[in-house]
Amino acid sequence: MCNVNLWPTATRVGYTRSLATSYIDNQMKSVFLFLTLYAVGITDSFGQTLSKTYVDRWIAGTFPDSSIDSTGLYILNGHLVDADSIDKKLSSYSQSDLIQIDYFDKATAENLVICAPPRGITLLTTKGNQNKKTIRESFSKAKREFTRSASNLSSPEELPVLIINGQLIKNSESGPVLKNLRKADVIGINIIRRPVSRQLYGENGKNGLVVISTK
Repeated sequence: MCNVNLWPTATRVGYTRSLATSYIDNQMKSVFLFLTLYAVGITDSFGQTLSKTYVDRWIAGTFPDSSIDSTGLYILNGHLVDADSIDKKLSSYSQSDLIQIDYFDKATAENLVICAPPRGITLLTTKGNQNKKTIRESFSKAKREFTRSASNLSSPEELPVLIINGQLIKNSESGPVLKNLRKADVIGINIIRRPVSRQLYGENGKNGLVVISTK
């Protein structure tokens, strides 16, 4: 008896082309995201001197709707620094030393504090200066959040973006990656619980951002 292939050749070709197109699209998205992160300075920070330009570029890329105040205030490792002095303070650090960064423009800050600041505020923390208890507690919360999704207890679409040591972690891999990451190896964690750029970080940017630095 002859084996008859009931799947027409044209259908097979169309299906193959569809798979190839989907693969290329995914690869192009990955390349675009890497190049964008590279341009903003997230993936290429090792050994380069930390500067106000780098910080402002990160803020502009991550919070595209925020208005960056050139006369804003900086809080570096808990110490208040004005815009004119921040470059000198930052020059003693490399970009890879920065483990926590957040920005509140005047409009955002007015909703966070009773006494509204007249200028934007940038919060910066470098290696060795983040409270260890805060690191442990924040990492434990993040780990629970991502592993719940891996266990189908929550939807991947509800997760924030996860970046570890400058590398964007796919939603499907975030749970297992964090499960295998030792708490003792984490030296810094930056959790942003408000929307960040979807163009830069993908659709899950609407849920915020978790950036983890390890030894």
